[in-house]
Amino acid sequence: MAEAPGVDLWLCETLTSRKEAKAAVAACRAANATIPVWVSFVLRPCPQEPGVEIMDGTSITEAAELSRALGAEALLFNCSTPELIGKALGALSGDVSKGLLTGGYGNIWEEHKPDWCIECQESEWGKGDQKPNGLALRDISVKDYCNCARQWVQAGATIVGGCCGIGPEYISALAVALKV
Repeated sequence: MAEAPGVDLWLCETLTSRKEAKAAVAACRAANATIPVWVSFVLRPCPQEPGVEIMDGTSITEAAELSRALGAEALLFNCSTPELIGKALGALSGDVSKGLLTGGYGNIWEEHKPDWCIECQESEWGKGDQKPNGLALRDISVKDYCNCARQWVQAGATIVGGCCGIGPEYISALAVALKV
């Protein structure tokens, strides 16, 4: 795949820890070190400012430092609520994200529980049901999602999209709402 025409970048996404990020970027570099790498982390709420952290407890500032140290071109947040992504992007002000593209692509699930993992979500992939440890779906309108994405852009995001449950109607509306 690393040698196939049209591979523009490596996207290491839905990362829940520093360890995963290091391993994913190392694998990409081993396959083809000339292809740019973007990293994207899953978020959870925390009691310390800014009220959000990576699933393993890594702060947003530390995630930015790690991303730069790994040579990533972009630091993104995905598979998280739009509100948590907004908090994370807001924490990247000033020199915290210097040298990195930033952005997010949220989902329609509730906030992640501390012990949540993707294997905890559905009884069978694509079934859409919830296991006892799974996350409930939230009702996020296209308009509300676009409003969140506008806030991300105001915080400096240049990469915006959608993750689980954010369908084509959301992306079409984003394209119109964020047209520069």
